[in-house]
This record gives sequence, structure tokens and C-alpha cells, in this order.
Amino acid sequence: MTKDEIAKNCLIEIPTDTLKKMPLKTGDILRVKLINGNEVVLEKPKQDYWDEIFFWGKNFAKTKKIKKKNIQEAINEIRSPKR
Repeated sequence: MTKDEIAKNCLIEIPTDTLKKMPLKTGDILRVKLINGNEVVLEKPKQDYWDEIFFWGKNFAKTKKIKKKNIQEAINEIRSPKR
């Protein structure tokens, strides 16, 4: 994504049916479609809480807009075991 695309307010949408169908392993990546039609790619964390974290991440993204200045912070928060 370009800086201009990141600068737009967008929410992450992670389809639950996608997560259920994908037996993800450590190091795998997940391509996430943003509400505005753009895509980002997230790598599976090294921990075993992948499904739980990304289910939480979906709910987190619904309540917070991800802006250019805090997109990395938001991704780190989604990956973090602390909630």
C-alpha cells in the first residue's frame, strides 16, 4: 500500500470463514482486505494464539480507525497477547 492509501481511514475486516478454512502455521501470512478495498498482509505471530488474536483483532478494528500515524501500533496491538 502507498502512504496515501494508508493515510485514509480504514478498518480491518478479517472474514471468519477465511480463518476457519485456513490451517495456518507459524510464519504463514494472512492477506487482509480493508473496508476501503485495499489489502494488507500480516504474518502469523510466533505464538499459538493466532485464531484468538485475529478474532480479537477483528473486533478491535471495528472500534478503532487505523490512520497513517498509528497503523504499525494497531498491527502490534492486534498481535500482542495483552488485551
